Amino acid sequence: MNLLTVDQCDVDIIYENAIRGSLYAVNDDVKRGFITFDGGIRIGLCGEGVYECGEMQTMKNINSLVIRVPHNVYGIADELKSVIKKDGVIKNTILVAKPFSGKTTLLRELARVFSANNKVVIIDEKNELSATTKGVSYLDVGESNVLVGINKTDGVEFAIRNLSPEVLVTDEIYGERAEDGIKRCIEGGVSVFTSIHSSSLSDRIKNLFSVRVYLSDDPPGRILRIEE
Repeated sequence: MNLLTVDQCDVDIIYENAIRGSLYAVNDDVKRGFITFDGGIRIGLCGEGVYECGEMQTMKNINSLVIRVPHNVYGIADELKSVIKKDGVIKNTILVAKPFSGKTTLLRELARVFSANNKVVIIDEKNELSATTKGVSYLDVGESNVLVGINKTDGVEFAIRNLSPEVLVTDEIYGERAEDGIKRCIEGGVSVFTSIHSSSLSDRIKNLFSVRVYLSDDPPGRILRIEE
């Protein structure tokens, strides 16, 4: 393996290109620790947090980056289709794995596959699922309707009230507010596909999802087991 040594100058150049010379335009994302670039590329930031009155305002002195390049992998959901949909019923499904285990890639393929015959709405808070730029999704999400840059709590309300989804897809639920939003969605009769960074699930989460898919991180994306 050929390794490339990166210095602070390289980090600065990549960061300036990612923000396109305007921190103000992307600061809402920066203060959450990432930037989403064209094509759904997400750049995780490491640096110093700047706080005012107890609230984080931005990050400065960026010293390292984690760059994630999304892509479609067709066919990886084939094994799950007959598990998730039985007798015309689409089951609530959660993907469970550590970071960098292919959860987002599999969710994207599930959205693409199920959107062929169902109304699918994606809440793409970090723009990793669809890579939407100026209204165009650069990753293949089939016929899915995509809400970009909207947090999960607002996105669930928006989708239920306005878009009449049969299936709602969202990445990485975290915290009680996100869980409550997903619960409200399920109680409203909408099937949910989502993921969580974990190696196990609390009883609260287990009770929400009738299909629980555990993925390997080595190699990433391999299905370890399916619980029903």
